[in-house]
Amino acid sequence: MSITVERIGAQPAWVPASQYPFQYRSLPVDGGRMHYIDEGEGEPIVFLHGTPTWSFIFRHLIRGLHREYRCIAPDMIGFGLSEKPPHWSYSPLDQARNLGMLVDHLSLDKFTLVMHDYGAAVGTTYAVDHPDRIKRMVVMNGACWSMHDDPHAHRIARIASGVGGRMLLTNFTNWAKIVRRTFGDRSKFTETFEKAIAGPTLNKEDRIGIWLTAKALGTSASFLDDVWKRRKQMADLPFQFIWGMRDPLYGEKCLNKWWQGFPLCPVERLASAGHFPMEEKPADVLEAVREFMRAPINVSYLG
Repeated sequence: MSITVERIGAQPAWVPASQYPFQYRSLPVDGGRMHYIDEGEGEPIVFLHGTPTWSFIFRHLIRGLHREYRCIAPDMIGFGLSEKPPHWSYSPLDQARNLGMLVDHLSLDKFTLVMHDYGAAVGTTYAVDHPDRIKRMVVMNGACWSMHDDPHAHRIARIASGVGGRMLLTNFTNWAKIVRRTFGDRSKFTETFEKAIAGPTLNKEDRIGIWLTAKALGTSASFLDDVWKRRKQMADLPFQFIWGMRDPLYGEKCLNKWWQGFPLCPVERLASAGHFPMEEKPADVLEAVREFMRAPINVSYLG
């Protein structure tokens, strides 16, 4: 198959050019065209967002790191500036396969994965099958296993993945309001961030990816638990965890499970931050990532 890269010229009005001053690119993958940015030169870092967000959430890190590193951030199919097909799986496996297409197209090797929210499931799915392609892993407030052992989270996932969930998730028009509730310090939720989060979900047909992702997560429990069981494949990869401790979604319990699996890894706990540490504490997160990138690699982190 011949793959071409499209350079996207116009940007939506809800994308602030001063905050997101990057060249738009896209690549045909399974499900449609996937938007991504590719800024800077040097050792590559790939940033993976979660739901219902997109690569915009990493803008502070990319602007701070692109002079030293090559920073690549895709919008997964169904999110951000990528296509949002109504008939596609949205599973972590298929999103990981799309990630693999981007990695192969850009000829990336020994790159660092920075993952947030659902991006942790997608990135880890890729990593357990391709540990030789990865140099480091950074996880921020996300999980790579099913939430079946958490009754509250399991109930929410079951409702969200059903018919009622479809009506709710595709008809709901203020996703930015939901995102704001996950902030530890809501004064950090700026008008710029609100517009950028709301923009990709302004039209009802563009919200289908949110529901189909919830549905895919509901049917991927066994798959994700198997990914976690296969974490030995990542035994020689350095991990770093940067955690907003006031996260109502993936809080301390989630961080502890990661740390039990990789007990020697560095942990940066941000006491006042919620689900989006890179937005609430961008300077702290940037410094933590920069120090991790510069640290020598000589330790196995798997417990």
